[in-house]
Amino acid sequence: MSRPILEFKLATKRLMGTVTRTVRIDRIVDSRIVALADKERLSTNFLVNKALRRYVEWEAEAEHFGFVSVPNSIVGKTFDYLTEEQARDFGGWAGKNKIPEIVSFWFKKLDIENSLKALDLMGTQYGRAFRFEYSFDGRTYTLILKHDMGPKASAFYSELVKSLFDMQGLRAETMETEDQIVSKVYSSQGHGSGVSSSSLEQYETLVKAR
Repeated sequence: MSRPILEFKLATKRLMGTVTRTVRIDRIVDSRIVALADKERLSTNFLVNKALRRYVEWEAEAEHFGFVSVPNSIVGKTFDYLTEEQARDFGGWAGKNKIPEIVSFWFKKLDIENSLKALDLMGTQYGRAFRFEYSFDGRTYTLILKHDMGPKASAFYSELVKSLFDMQGLRAETMETEDQIVSKVYSSQGHGSGVSSSSLEQYETLVKAR
């Protein structure tokens, strides 16, 4: 049995215009696309673009770091087994080691703009580990990270954010509540807004090794 042929316009946020491609897909995938389009009252073209964008912007890269989909309720329960001190130590380690590695791999440069992009990808846009938004007033970035997983998760994310931006020579102040953190990251300081020379060399070496 031959596969149905699907023609769609491939649109991206980065490029103006669209590209039309014709591909063959499995019939069961085609039927599910049509069913989802009817259910959500969306076009099949929109759904295909959304799925492809998720793959190229998230799945293809996230697989390299072993990202897994786990319900927040399970992650929240895991935090319950940690002390607050352990949660903070864990977050500090992640912010100093793993998150800078991810930022450098994805965007080839560790800076505040790319860090915010990475947090958005891991949060609201694709990873859905938390809901993330931020604003900038010309001097200070205000970050809101909402997770709904309890105070120990707030402790974890608070230390993660502070460690991540400390790596870049930036000062971050956080306010914690039970289910979210609000962080102020100050971009204008005497020692600049980039990573230190030693950190930069470390992550440039890491990127080249990939």
